[in-house]
Amino acid sequence: KEIKNHGSNYHLHGYSSPVGDLEEFNKPIHKLSDDEIKKISLYKNKSITLKFQNNISVHGKIKNILKDYSRILLITFTECTVKHDDDILFQPEWGNYDLICGDKITSVFGGPSDSEKFYMHINSDDEKYNQYNIKRSNDKNRNLNKLFEKIDNLNKSKNNISKLYKIYQEMIKKSIDDWLLKYQFLEFTNCNRDIDWINDIYIDLKKISNRNNDLSRAIKRGLNLFS
Repeated sequence: KEIKNHGSNYHLHGYSSPVGDLEEFNKPIHKLSDDEIKKISLYKNKSITLKFQNNISVHGKIKNILKDYSRILLITFTECTVKHDDDILFQPEWGNYDLICGDKITSVFGGPSDSEKFYMHINSDDEKYNQYNIKRSNDKNRNLNKLFEKIDNLNKSKNNISKLYKIYQEMIKKSIDDWLLKYQFLEFTNCNRDIDWINDIYIDLKKISNRNNDLSRAIKRGLNLFS
């Protein structure tokens, strides 16, 4: 749920925060004991420096501490400087700095986590919504969307494999190279690698899945569903 005073109006231009363990205690802030909190003077109106194991340091004056019972969720700093080694990530003149006190991000959801509050803010300020939600349409995107639509309109039956192949040929002809569209062909045929062109798509996606990035890992998880 949206944290009070930390909605889309306040964090209009986005949000960034280091996460992970503190260097001194080998644990995240929300797991600090009362004695550990006392040791570093982690209290309102105190100026402190927090050093993380990922070489990020946060120095500033604590304006507010948001807690869930005794667990610290978020710390708001004034006069704050955030550095990664010698690189400055945040400067005091930029305003207050909000430090989220977690140690890891377990998942990412493609949309607002609190839809009711998020869209309530948007509806109250259409100009702001339009500024940050510009529709971008070009020939490439329109062609891609049409191919997705054509696949979606096909019934999943063997009789439609020839129609699916025509869509595949259209993709090749228009030089569209989109991993998700290719995955749709695999999904439609349940990755029937006895079909030569489906096998070609599988091999292509398999090569991408062996790279070391988030997209590759996502494709790998998708391909594993056919195993």
